[in-house]
Amino acid sequence: TVNGKKHGEGTYKWLNNGEYTGEWKDNEFHGKGTRIWASGDKYIGQWVDGKKHGRGSYTWPSGNKYTGDWKEDQRTGKGTFIWADGTTYIGDFIAGERTGTGVQTWTSGDKYEGQYQNNTQHGHGSNTWPNGNKYTGDWKEGQRTGKGTLIWADGDRYEGSWEKDNRHGHGKMVFHSGNQYEGDWKDDKRTGKGVWKSKDGDEYKGEYVDGERHGKGTYTWSDGATYKGQWKKGNMEGKGIRTYSDGDVYTGHWMNDKKHGMGTFTWVSGNKYEGQYKNDMKHGHGTYTWPSGNKYTGDWKEDQMTGHGTFIWADGTTWVGQWKNGQQC
Repeated sequence: TVNGKKHGEGTYKWLNNGEYTGEWKDNEFHGKGTRIWASGDKYIGQWVDGKKHGRGSYTWPSGNKYTGDWKEDQRTGKGTFIWADGTTYIGDFIAGERTGTGVQTWTSGDKYEGQYQNNTQHGHGSNTWPNGNKYTGDWKEGQRTGKGTLIWADGDRYEGSWEKDNRHGHGKMVFHSGNQYEGDWKDDKRTGKGVWKSKDGDEYKGEYVDGERHGKGTYTWSDGATYKGQWKKGNMEGKGIRTYSDGDVYTGHWMNDKKHGMGTFTWVSGNKYEGQYKNDMKHGHGTYTWPSGNKYTGDWKEDQMTGHGTFIWADGTTWVGQWKNGQQC
């Protein structure tokens, strides 16, 4: 002691709060020293005016350990934090929290390199998963939010907007198969307007809901065929116009990708049918006209004239009666 104050090197033991061994100045921990608390916490390192300041190592009873810079009793500067389970963070600290730039590696194999704020990924950073997936981009409060790119191990790639770990906003997805989609996303699914292209040359432009074509849209096949109209849960459903590669055209109602309901089919040959459809076949009541001028109006069943109908030849001859499988009864 000097002038009644602890000064120099020495050990002090508290009745119920552990002990300190190391350097002193004016009754304060000052210099190098070791402080052990009754709780089991332990600090070995530098002190200034009774506070942890400089380089030091702190160990918790749980097994967690920090080694690095301290400022006025708080982890501030560069340091390494190792959790009891083996998770490791190496990087910047401010006022005891991971803030700045750092690298965190989890025992699961996950690894993040980038910016932190208040102990969470915040700013710009890159995260790699053990399965090989990798995300590089913006983070907010521990979640992918902002602009970023995710590359899957199988080669799939998304580049665009994120919100709370979900693809959300505008983005482009390129699949390893060669297919791709660019447009709107919501809650990690294609929702809104977008363009889908297949590696074979097919293309869809239109609306999506929950990852499926839904609403209004146009599908163009690689052979030149097109469908323009309404969609429901990925299928042509509602009103739409389909132009086939050979020039035939159907205008009318659809259900589950099949002509269903009222519609008109016009062949390039000049044939024309106006009437009801069911499961992609003429079924119900309808009128069929031939280029020759012949015309049938009546009942249909599974693509055949079946039931009651009227056939009028081009010369005006008329036959009214029953039909079965396209033949007069």
